[in-house]
Amino acid sequence: YARRSLNYMVSIALVRRAALLAAWPARDRVKGGYLGAHLRNAEREGLGNYLRLERFTHASTDGPDSPFARVYDLDRVRQDFTSFRLVRAHKEFMHAPPLPVHGLPGGSLLGWHLWVELEPK
Repeated sequence: YARRSLNYMVSIALVRRAALLAAWPARDRVKGGYLGAHLRNAEREGLGNYLRLERFTHASTDGPDSPFARVYDLDRVRQDFTSFRLVRAHKEFMHAPPLPVHGLPGGSLLGWHLWVELEPK
């Protein structure tokens, strides 16, 4: 996943966390769906801890039950894969629910999927 994407910088970092914060007072009445699962996670872990971007990213990429997810930029790719040389990279797929951007142009700049080609050093 791409750190410098519309999904990460706007949808996850701002919109989804704000929505969860706004729904927090109604947590006893919201039981189902993704929102209900996020609220249960926040109740269990503490709202402040759950809303930390590093923590919330795990639950916002592949759903509230996802135990781990990482977002990358090219610096982080180089840091995590030191035995490899970065050959090529590109981004694609405009995605940022609940924002209606799926299919819009701009995936190469703000796309959610960061594809990298690495080769051993």
